[in-house]
Amino acid sequence: MLLDYGGNCVRFGMLGDIDPVRTRNIFNVVKNAEPVKECPNCHVILHTRVMQCPACDFVFEATSNHGTTAYSGAVLKSQQEPFIVEVVEMYCTRHKKVGKPDSLKIAFYDREDREFALWACLGHDGFAKEKAEQVVKQMGGKATTVDEALREWSYWKKVTHIKVKPNGRFFEIQGFVFGTETTTTQACLFTEESE
Repeated sequence: MLLDYGGNCVRFGMLGDIDPVRTRNIFNVVKNAEPVKECPNCHVILHTRVMQCPACDFVFEATSNHGTTAYSGAVLKSQQEPFIVEVVEMYCTRHKKVGKPDSLKIAFYDREDREFALWACLGHDGFAKEKAEQVVKQMGGKATTVDEALREWSYWKKVTHIKVKPNGRFFEIQGFVFGTETTTTQACLFTEESE
């Protein structure tokens, strides 16, 4: 049972996102700055625990750090509901993986430059290829290979929003919203990445 009366889940994110190793630098010093507040009278910066300003004797009002009701939202990504992301950029690249056929990486970026990607396995066989061709068709394309998709993707319908659902450390794209523009305007990126 989790009883969060202080809003920590909202301030610090999902429980699965907490990584205590990253909070310290190579010298084992905590990276996060100490919590501070400003004296409204003399504007001296003080630690949040200080209740009386040593410079001007201003007395801070005691406030409660918690509410009267516990947080009731999601605390794990698996509990989060799907949400809509506004897409500001879209790129398609060739994705290479050693020992596997090439696939097409379709990446969408929001205003905060977060990437939401899906892989269309056009170089594969069977169900994976069928699903990839369905995605390409939904985007307005006709490609059946990665090379064809890289040549035509700049003429696909412009995606303005995507519906995503958190899935572990990644996001699963569940749907697209297309704009009134007929094509995307981004240039194609050819990459030769390998993993």
